[in-house]
Amino acid sequence: MLALAGCRVDPPPAPAPTGFFETLEAGSTFHYALFTGENYYDPADTALTYHPDTLVWEVTAHPEAHVWEVREYLTEGSASKWGDGPAPWPDSVFTYRLRVAGDTLFAEALDPDGWLWSRLFQGHPLPLAPVTDNPATITGWKTDLSYCECDRMAHTDQWTLFGKIYYQLNLAILNGWMAVDGPGFTYVYSQQYGLLRSVSYSWWTQSGVGWDRFPAD
Repeated sequence: MLALAGCRVDPPPAPAPTGFFETLEAGSTFHYALFTGENYYDPADTALTYHPDTLVWEVTAHPEAHVWEVREYLTEGSASKWGDGPAPWPDSVFTYRLRVAGDTLFAEALDPDGWLWSRLFQGHPLPLAPVTDNPATITGWKTDLSYCECDRMAHTDQWTLFGKIYYQLNLAILNGWMAVDGPGFTYVYSQQYGLLRSVSYSWWTQSGVGWDRFPAD
Protein backbone atom coordinates (compact mmCIF):
# COMPACT_ATOMS: atom_id res chain seq x y z
CA MET A 1 0.00 0.00 0.00
CA LEU A 2 1.39 3.37 -0.99
CA ALA A 3 1.25 6.32 1.36
CA LEU A 4 0.84 9.69 -0.32
CA ALA A 5 2.23 12.80 1.34
CA GLY A 6 1.24 16.27 0.20
CA CYS A 7 3.40 19.36 0.40
CA ARG A 8 3.08 22.92 -0.73
CA VAL A 9 5.31 23.94 -3.62
CA ASP A 10 5.41 27.66 -4.24
CA PRO A 11 5.36 28.60 -7.93
CA PRO A 12 8.50 30.18 -9.36
CA PRO A 13 8.55 33.96 -9.66
CA ALA A 14 6.65 35.21 -12.71
CA PRO A 15 8.69 36.76 -15.53
CA ALA A 16 8.42 40.54 -15.62
CA PRO A 17 6.75 42.29 -18.56
CA THR A 18 9.04 43.78 -21.22
CA GLY A 19 8.91 46.86 -23.46
CA PHE A 20 9.48 49.64 -20.90
CA PHE A 21 10.08 52.60 -23.19
CA GLU A 22 7.49 51.45 -25.72
CA THR A 23 4.75 51.81 -23.11
CA LEU A 24 6.03 54.81 -21.15
CA GLU A 25 3.56 57.71 -21.34
CA ALA A 26 2.22 60.64 -19.33
CA GLY A 27 0.83 59.25 -16.10
CA SER A 28 3.13 56.23 -15.96
CA THR A 29 4.21 55.84 -12.34
CA PHE A 30 6.73 53.56 -10.66
CA HIS A 31 7.88 53.19 -7.07
CA TYR A 32 11.32 52.51 -5.62
CA ALA A 33 12.36 51.20 -2.20
CA LEU A 34 15.28 52.76 -0.36
CA PHE A 35 18.17 50.57 0.78
CA THR A 36 21.59 51.01 2.33
CA GLY A 37 24.72 48.86 2.33
CA GLU A 38 28.19 48.91 3.85
CA ASN A 39 31.79 47.97 3.00
CA TYR A 40 31.63 48.33 -0.76
CA TYR A 41 35.26 47.20 -1.11
CA ASP A 42 34.54 43.88 0.65
CA PRO A 43 32.97 41.34 -1.74
CA ALA A 44 31.92 39.15 1.18
CA ASP A 45 29.71 41.83 2.74
CA THR A 46 26.73 42.03 0.38
CA ALA A 47 23.96 42.60 2.93
CA LEU A 48 21.51 45.39 2.25
CA THR A 49 18.93 46.94 4.54
CA TYR A 50 15.63 48.26 3.21
CA HIS A 51 14.17 51.34 4.86
CA PRO A 52 10.55 52.55 5.09
CA ASP A 53 11.01 55.15 2.35
CA THR A 54 9.30 55.02 -1.04
CA LEU A 55 10.32 57.10 -4.03
CA VAL A 56 7.64 57.92 -6.60
CA TRP A 57 8.84 58.28 -10.19
CA GLU A 58 6.13 59.76 -12.40
CA VAL A 59 5.99 60.73 -16.08
CA THR A 60 4.31 64.13 -16.31
CA ALA A 61 4.54 64.70 -20.08
CA HIS A 62 5.55 62.96 -23.29
CA PRO A 63 6.13 66.00 -25.53
CA GLU A 64 7.72 64.15 -28.42
CA ALA A 65 8.91 60.73 -29.47
CA HIS A 66 11.57 59.29 -27.17
CA VAL A 67 11.34 62.22 -24.73
CA TRP A 68 9.64 62.19 -21.32
CA GLU A 69 9.38 64.78 -18.59
CA VAL A 70 9.37 63.22 -15.14
CA ARG A 71 9.26 64.11 -11.49
CA GLU A 72 10.36 62.18 -8.43
CA TYR A 73 9.46 62.63 -4.78
CA LEU A 74 9.07 60.68 -1.55
CA THR A 75 5.68 59.54 -0.33
CA GLU A 76 4.30 61.35 2.70
CA GLY A 77 4.65 58.20 4.79
CA SER A 78 8.37 57.85 4.10
CA ALA A 79 10.41 57.83 7.29
CA SER A 80 13.02 60.24 5.95
CA LYS A 81 10.41 62.96 5.57
CA TRP A 82 10.03 62.82 9.32
CA GLY A 83 13.73 62.80 10.12
CA ASP A 84 14.00 59.05 10.62
CA GLY A 85 15.69 57.77 7.48
CA PRO A 86 18.74 58.14 5.22
CA ALA A 87 17.02 59.28 2.01
CA PRO A 88 18.73 62.31 0.46
CA TRP A 89 16.67 65.51 0.05
CA PRO A 90 13.54 63.96 1.57
CA ASP A 91 11.33 67.03 1.07
CA SER A 92 12.42 67.89 -2.47
CA VAL A 93 10.50 67.26 -5.69
CA PHE A 94 12.83 66.92 -8.66
CA THR A 95 11.79 67.36 -12.29
CA TYR A 96 13.91 66.52 -15.30
CA ARG A 97 13.84 65.00 -18.77
CA LEU A 98 14.61 61.50 -20.01
CA ARG A 99 15.61 61.15 -23.64
CA VAL A 100 16.49 58.13 -25.74
CA ALA A 101 18.76 58.92 -28.67
CA GLY A 102 19.93 55.99 -30.75
CA ASP A 103 20.79 53.30 -28.23
CA THR A 104 21.55 55.62 -25.29
CA LEU A 105 19.41 56.90 -22.41
CA PHE A 106 20.07 60.45 -21.21
CA ALA A 107 18.77 62.18 -18.07
CA GLU A 108 18.84 65.96 -18.45
CA ALA A 109 17.72 69.13 -16.70
CA LEU A 110 14.55 70.67 -18.14
CA ASP A 111 16.42 73.97 -18.44
CA PRO A 112 19.35 73.58 -20.86
CA ASP A 113 21.37 75.88 -18.60
CA GLY A 114 20.28 74.19 -15.37
CA TRP A 115 21.58 71.35 -13.25
CA LEU A 116 20.16 67.85 -13.19
CA TRP A 117 18.75 66.99 -9.76
CA SER A 118 17.69 63.39 -9.24
CA ARG A 119 18.05 60.63 -6.69
CA LEU A 120 18.09 57.98 -9.44
CA PHE A 121 20.14 59.52 -12.26
CA GLN A 122 23.44 61.35 -11.98
CA GLY A 123 23.76 62.49 -15.58
CA HIS A 124 25.57 59.42 -16.88
CA PRO A 125 24.62 58.39 -20.44
CA LEU A 126 23.44 54.78 -20.21
CA PRO A 127 23.94 52.54 -23.27
CA LEU A 128 20.77 50.57 -23.99
CA ALA A 129 22.23 48.02 -26.40
CA PRO A 130 22.63 44.68 -24.58
CA VAL A 131 26.07 44.32 -23.04
CA THR A 132 27.70 40.94 -23.68
CA ASP A 133 31.03 41.41 -21.87
CA ASN A 134 31.80 40.92 -18.17
CA PRO A 135 29.10 38.51 -16.98
CA ALA A 136 28.22 39.18 -13.35
CA THR A 137 25.90 38.07 -10.59
CA ILE A 138 24.03 40.49 -8.34
CA THR A 139 24.08 39.49 -4.68
CA GLY A 140 22.63 41.84 -2.11
CA TRP A 141 23.61 45.38 -3.00
CA LYS A 142 26.70 44.47 -5.05
CA THR A 143 27.87 42.48 -8.02
CA ASP A 144 30.48 39.74 -7.79
CA LEU A 145 32.94 41.69 -9.95
CA SER A 146 36.22 42.62 -8.31
CA TYR A 147 36.64 46.04 -6.70
CA CYS A 148 37.86 48.56 -9.24
CA GLU A 149 38.07 52.36 -9.13
CA CYS A 150 37.20 52.49 -12.82
CA ASP A 151 34.23 52.70 -15.18
CA ARG A 152 33.07 49.48 -16.80
CA MET A 153 30.01 47.88 -18.34
CA ALA A 154 28.85 44.39 -17.45
CA HIS A 155 25.71 42.29 -17.68
CA THR A 156 23.73 39.75 -15.75
CA ASP A 157 21.66 37.09 -17.49
CA GLN A 158 18.97 36.94 -14.82
CA TRP A 159 18.02 38.78 -11.63
CA THR A 160 15.04 38.36 -9.33
CA LEU A 161 13.90 41.52 -7.56
CA PHE A 162 10.84 41.57 -5.30
CA GLY A 163 9.65 38.29 -6.80
CA LYS A 164 9.97 39.31 -10.47
CA ILE A 165 12.49 37.82 -12.86
CA TYR A 166 14.38 40.14 -15.21
CA TYR A 167 16.57 38.86 -18.03
CA GLN A 168 19.65 40.23 -19.80
CA LEU A 169 20.30 43.37 -17.78
CA ASN A 170 23.04 45.91 -18.32
CA LEU A 171 25.21 46.92 -15.37
CA ALA A 172 26.85 50.33 -15.58
CA ILE A 173 29.46 50.36 -12.81
CA LEU A 174 30.86 53.87 -12.85
CA ASN A 175 33.58 54.07 -10.22
CA GLY A 176 36.14 56.21 -12.03
CA TRP A 177 35.65 59.13 -9.64
CA MET A 178 36.58 56.89 -6.73
CA ALA A 179 40.18 57.03 -7.95
CA VAL A 180 40.19 60.69 -6.87
CA ASP A 181 38.18 60.11 -3.67
CA GLY A 182 34.81 60.77 -5.34
CA PRO A 183 31.63 58.67 -5.28
CA GLY A 184 30.84 55.58 -7.31
CA PHE A 185 27.59 54.61 -8.99
CA THR A 186 25.95 51.43 -10.24
CA TYR A 187 22.87 51.25 -12.46
CA VAL A 188 20.97 48.04 -13.26
CA TYR A 189 18.71 48.51 -16.26
CA SER A 190 17.81 47.57 -19.83
CA GLN A 191 15.85 48.87 -22.78
CA GLN A 192 13.16 46.28 -22.04
CA TYR A 193 12.71 47.01 -18.33
CA GLY A 194 13.98 50.54 -17.71
CA LEU A 195 15.91 51.40 -14.55
CA LEU A 196 15.59 48.73 -11.86
CA ARG A 197 18.32 49.81 -9.45
CA SER A 198 20.35 52.93 -8.84
CA VAL A 199 22.93 53.05 -6.06
CA SER A 200 25.69 55.48 -5.11
CA TYR A 201 28.49 54.92 -2.60
CA SER A 202 31.23 56.93 -0.96
CA TRP A 203 34.95 56.28 -1.34
CA TRP A 204 35.46 57.70 2.16
CA THR A 205 32.93 55.58 4.04
CA GLN A 206 32.45 52.71 1.53
CA SER A 207 28.73 52.87 2.40
CA GLY A 208 25.97 53.10 -0.18
CA VAL A 209 22.44 54.41 -0.61
CA GLY A 210 20.26 53.04 -3.38
CA TRP A 211 16.81 52.47 -4.80
CA ASP A 212 15.21 49.24 -6.04
CA ARG A 213 12.10 49.39 -8.21
CA PHE A 214 8.97 47.64 -7.07
CA PRO A 215 7.12 45.54 -9.68
CA ALA A 216 4.57 47.55 -11.65
CA ASP A 217 0.95 47.14 -10.61
